[in-house]
Amino acid sequence: MDNKKFRVALIGAGMIANAAHIPAWKDLREDVELVGVADIRPSAAQETAARYQIPRWYGNPQAMLAELKPDIVSVCTPNVYHKQWTIAALEAGAHVLCEKPVATRLADAEEMYATAARLGRTLYACQSLRFMNTFAAAQEFVAAGELGEIYYCEINAIRRRGVPKWGFFHMAEHNAGGPLCDLGVHILDFLFWTIGNPKVLTASASTYTKLSNIDEGLVTSLADSGAPLGVFTPRPYD
Repeated sequence: MDNKKFRVALIGAGMIANAAHIPAWKDLREDVELVGVADIRPSAAQETAARYQIPRWYGNPQAMLAELKPDIVSVCTPNVYHKQWTIAALEAGAHVLCEKPVATRLADAEEMYATAARLGRTLYACQSLRFMNTFAAAQEFVAAGELGEIYYCEINAIRRRGVPKWGFFHMAEHNAGGPLCDLGVHILDFLFWTIGNPKVLTASASTYTKLSNIDEGLVTSLADSGAPLGVFTPRPYD
């Protein structure tokens, strides 16, 4: 039997890498080894490498891919960079786990999956709700016909009242989708997965700002703004 361990690298050293991907990979230490982490913020990559005893860190993800040639890459960057670094990792020969949303445009997602297919690599979108017991049970009920024909659905999600002072989900140039790409992508993926991915004909949305410019009583704690773990250098809230 081949006892070779898979060599895993990470692109992006923010909250989700520190709170989810790295601890999960370390739980699989008999099968994988973490060989490198890269971030365009070199200090974040260096601090993450030291925190988890990852041997190499880089400020240039492309250099990491070229030098380490990992078997698997976790792409944990802000949303608008998912396509760039997923395709780069695939072309470097790695399988890729890409954080949600896998892309911010349909054409980009199609290109990413087409690249994986052309290169014989696996691209996996990290839609983590599918692995929670409650959501998996609901999907099983529908798949078994317990609810009969599904012809109408309503779904909603409300999670947090805090204003983030970490990450990029509230910065349009990095996120490109606001709460839709942060929270909505989870609940929408669950809905479509459960009912068989029907074709979408129309969509509408509304946006507004309610809390972030209130001076008094504004909640800015990490936990209330969605990061109970994984943030070590928060910014002051402005």
